[in-house]
Amino acid sequence: MADKEKLLEILQEIKLQLENQGHHVLAVFLQGSQNYGLELDTKDYISDIDAKAFIMPTFEDLYYNKFISTTKETKYGLVDVKDIRHWVDLLKKSNPSYIELMFTEYNIIEDNSFLVYAEDLVKERKAKLMRACFGMILQKLIALKHPYPTILEKIEKYGYDPKQLHHIVRLYYIIRDLEIGTKPYKEILLPQGEEKEFLLKIKLGEYSLKDAEIMANTYKEMAEEIVDRTPIEGTISNNSINKISGIVMDMVKKGILEK
Repeated sequence: MADKEKLLEILQEIKLQLENQGHHVLAVFLQGSQNYGLELDTKDYISDIDAKAFIMPTFEDLYYNKFISTTKETKYGLVDVKDIRHWVDLLKKSNPSYIELMFTEYNIIEDNSFLVYAEDLVKERKAKLMRACFGMILQKLIALKHPYPTILEKIEKYGYDPKQLHHIVRLYYIIRDLEIGTKPYKEILLPQGEEKEFLLKIKLGEYSLKDAEIMANTYKEMAEEIVDRTPIEGTISNNSINKISGIVMDMVKKGILEK
């Protein structure tokens, strides 16, 4: 695993960068491979350090009902910057990229009391989270061989992007473990043993294009089978969402009064 103290220092630096740009930063979370224990630091592959930040809306934002949502570059990677008012809606959609933030130990938060609802949130929205993970698998399948400018070098080298393939497999593991239901989500996010080694091998591009295509479709089909047999009607509860929403509302109120 990455060095926690160093990563927290980097998050603090990202927070300061945003504050110097005039934002009131309420939370900064590490996003990505470090949260899964799948970061790499080799001569051929160095994982970026990406983050998501939530900021306090200005009075003008509130008055005109404007919501900031943008991506900024840092010297470590990218930071996705959003108005804190987006937070609850993003969790409601059960987007795994945002659910993940509830579980990372790499964060700087002005009020972290909502984190106690993390596991309950997953349990109450399990079926929806599984479908969101499957939706992301479909996105990764599209991106697997698509020559986007940011991954063109990998496409030319391997014929596909190994990072997209490793995400397809990783998301399948999440869907599978959610169905089994014996592990807390914090553990589900951290593959172990042979599965972790397998994911790292995929990420390093150790499989041919033919193998990658077979693997991608196989894991997509296995994930789809689980999702298809998992009912969503009547399984979703908003208990945790409502509690988190109340905490976020208090954060916004406090920010307004402090001004």
